[in-house]
Amino acid sequence: MINPQDFHALSEPLSIDGGAPKIANVLYFLTCGGTLNRFEAERKVHDHALNSTVSELANKSGIGILREWETVRGKDKKKTRCKRYSIDPAPGNLYRCYWLLRDVWGFTGRAIDPPSLPAPEGV
Repeated sequence: MINPQDFHALSEPLSIDGGAPKIANVLYFLTCGGTLNRFEAERKVHDHALNSTVSELANKSGIGILREWETVRGKDKKKTRCKRYSIDPAPGNLYRCYWLLRDVWGFTGRAIDPPSLPAPEGV
């Protein structure tokens, strides 16, 4: 069974083209227990279109993402509504996240990795 500590043990793949794709970095941040709204995503994971990234994770990769409306201070301290995103902690969802990060996007464990995981159902 995959648990949240397993994600902290992963490290981003080394590559000459700048590392993991943006979508993988967003997924990694969320699976390590982070939550994001679109303003935080700019600073923390350099994602300028978080809603599109979340949509791709959910609709193309089958990742369960929790969404909650919140009100934050925007420009000129005016209130604006946006969504806060987090990972659905269901065991099957965490397994799919771990599989994508490790076996698809090349994240590696800091310790010796177990053998490749079988692809989740529906992939």
